[in-house]
Amino acid sequence: LHSFPTRRSSDLRVIDNMNPRIGGPRVSAMNSVVSVARAGVESEVAVVVRPGEMSAPWWRELETRCERENVRLMSFPVGAPRLSARLYDPSPALAKWFVRQRRGRYDVIHAESPWTASCAIATICAVRRAIPLAITPHEVFTSFDLAKGQWVRRRVKGIGLRAYGRAASLIVCSSPLEMDDARKSGLLSAKLTWAYHAVVDELAPGELAEPSATPGSGLRVGYLGRLDPKKNVAILIEAIALMVRE
Repeated sequence: LHSFPTRRSSDLRVIDNMNPRIGGPRVSAMNSVVSVARAGVESEVAVVVRPGEMSAPWWRELETRCERENVRLMSFPVGAPRLSARLYDPSPALAKWFVRQRRGRYDVIHAESPWTASCAIATICAVRRAIPLAITPHEVFTSFDLAKGQWVRRRVKGIGLRAYGRAASLIVCSSPLEMDDARKSGLLSAKLTWAYHAVVDELAPGELAEPSATPGSGLRVGYLGRLDPKKNVAILIEAIALMVRE
């Protein structure tokens, strides 16, 4: 959609939260950032943090990984820590920092999770500075998510969908299914694309042990994810029950 200058491109990723206990896009977002950095794009990450998070082991691991991958990591304190986690996570410090940045510093601003203050701040600043904006919606532009909540909440989501649709240069979905659903929600096809979540190999040769089979162990099914109706875990359980009966 955009032609970049011949100098090394610069990308800013804005993430509302990386705390694995809250449910921030810790793995998918950072694997994406690492993939972009390894492709030769100068990458920086701005993360909104809550009290005590920067002393947690997972944050230190994040710092180590960013340092290893030559990714600059920046943290901005949440402005209303008493609000429940992921309730927009407002950060005045992030807004002030954006205002101070000179024009031309970034070729692309990539914001995660539209229903957060950090994504809204990044979007406003990108539009005002005429910087191409990419958004990873994490399925919130699908009909399932847009239909959740009371009438007022659904109305606000509809307004937000149209605003982000106008502001974004590119909306990156995680699958063709999500992209088709987002298109049906009213987003322009020309602004939609999809890419599976990046998988980054960081293991040394021989570090991953070969799985060992246990004779007579039978069928084993693992599920990793939150228990939400959209995950259709009930269908998985019913399918397993049918297999066992047969």
